Amino acid sequence: MGIHEIILQELKRFEDDPQSVIDSEDNILSIIRAKIPEGTEIDDYSMAEVRAFSFIENSDYGQKNWKTYFGPTYHVISDNEYVEHFKLSDITDKTIGYWETRSISCKHPALIARYAGLVWVFKGKLTAKKPEPSTTGKLYIESLIKCFKEGRYSSSNSLYTKLRRAAELASTLKFEDLKMEAIDSIIDLENAIVRMDLAGTWLRSFEILVDNKHIPISDEMTNNLIERLENAFMLCLEKEGQRSYERHSADEAFKVLAKYYLRHKRTDDLIRIVSKIHKVYDELIDNAEEFRKHILTEKLYFHIKKYGSKDQINALLKRLRKNESTLIRHLKPYSIEMEIPRDVFIHYSEKALAGSFEEVLHRIALESIPNTDLIPTQAQGIYDLINKSIHDEHGRKLSSIKGLKEDPEGNKIHSLSKHLDLSSVFLRDVIKKGKERHIITLENVMSHMRQSTIFYPERHKILEKGIHAFLKRDFTIAMHLIIPQIESACLNLLDQADGNVRREGKNNGMNVRMFDSILSDHTFVNTVSPNTATYLRTVLTSDQGWNLRNIVCHGLSTGQTFSEKHANRLFVILLYLGVYVYTDHVPEP
Repeated sequence: MGIHEIILQELKRFEDDPQSVIDSEDNILSIIRAKIPEGTEIDDYSMAEVRAFSFIENSDYGQKNWKTYFGPTYHVISDNEYVEHFKLSDITDKTIGYWETRSISCKHPALIARYAGLVWVFKGKLTAKKPEPSTTGKLYIESLIKCFKEGRYSSSNSLYTKLRRAAELASTLKFEDLKMEAIDSIIDLENAIVRMDLAGTWLRSFEILVDNKHIPISDEMTNNLIERLENAFMLCLEKEGQRSYERHSADEAFKVLAKYYLRHKRTDDLIRIVSKIHKVYDELIDNAEEFRKHILTEKLYFHIKKYGSKDQINALLKRLRKNESTLIRHLKPYSIEMEIPRDVFIHYSEKALAGSFEEVLHRIALESIPNTDLIPTQAQGIYDLINKSIHDEHGRKLSSIKGLKEDPEGNKIHSLSKHLDLSSVFLRDVIKKGKERHIITLENVMSHMRQSTIFYPERHKILEKGIHAFLKRDFTIAMHLIIPQIESACLNLLDQADGNVRREGKNNGMNVRMFDSILSDHTFVNTVSPNTATYLRTVLTSDQGWNLRNIVCHGLSTGQTFSEKHANRLFVILLYLGVYVYTDHVPEP
């Protein structure tokens, strides 16, 4: 018996089992793969079975790259580079014909839905014939609905995906009876799994059916779904002894309802639910401990800022500011201890300071840039998965960082900031010894800086005063003078690399672009490298990092800002920018 016959025999056994319930098509794929010996070449029909259950349903990748509902599995090489596990060109007429035959011969709705679905999607795209709506299309829709009605899937997420597909396709093909059957099934599924304390169990029918242009529904049904959601919102919001997950459910219902009422200009309904959630949160805040007051007020603010009045928003902002000092008193500091062998410390500084002063300054400039590619892109612990917020020493919230999956760039900058904190001891030792050995002197540093074409001659005096203040450990003056020179040099670097440093301002003027925009510019990033651009943004302009440029230049600095750690980092950024020389450029004012 060949591999294909063995696979069909195993799938027949799966069909004949009345208890054959699956989470997803991956379970069927596992049945098929288990019958294929490792390293064995398989025939076309066996490969057609493997591929049939390897597709991802409702695939973002497929819709973007193949323009199809189903998409291939793939793995990621880089941000914009993917490797597909099979190609669109691998789907032949023979493969589609095989799937069409299987869709007719099978009796399990999960198998029929997959085979018929693939024929529906790929036959018209890849062959000269289009699938028949009255046969293939209808069979596909009916089997999707049967997957729910016959209880063939244990995963509600899988069922919602299939029933939504059934309703949308039935609507497109004008199968009104099947459309209503799919819609009723969506509501029945929600009724079967609903738990009022879990928002995810009673939001789905509203999200799938209301304002979905692909599934037009009557005003009566829309109003019934809104009323259903309103009841869930009120039940969770006003429940006595409300728990945090019930409040979260009320929050989720509020966001969906408020968005709907705003979009449809139902102002009275919007004001009503805003007032209701405001009142409940006010009661929670009044009875909360001091630390919780600020957290609850912030949550209420994020609800009200989109849907409330200006007076409500301003009042909450004042309350948040008033609570900031309370918040900072309740935060507990933590420290990290590092033990560095003395010989490692000595070896590092001796290696950094070897050679002529030109070699030393170049080495410090280039080797002080961390390699951001070494920062983990996968979660290493629960800290990487949770949302984080950054506050200044007065309690003012500076920025939020979501979990690693939602905000990889923010987490990279946050991790890089911590790395810069920890590595500052090495940098401090190198600079200290460089000064003691008369390598890092005003004369040597200015000699290095004057060679660069991105520091124009008319700025050399200011630059010299800033470096002099740094070497004398007057970090307040040094940072105030050095930061603008760094910004000016970055503008010049982008300009000399044929990038755009201007943007249109008001009154028809042309303004210089914001500094963070310069550091994020495609030409700038390609000139200095993505690694270096991220490093510069972390130190200078990102509110998820050190953000020194904005803190100092906007008057937000405190005594802790003008530290040796910060000044050292700005100094080596100066040295780094001093390396850039455009040989065909004549400095201009």
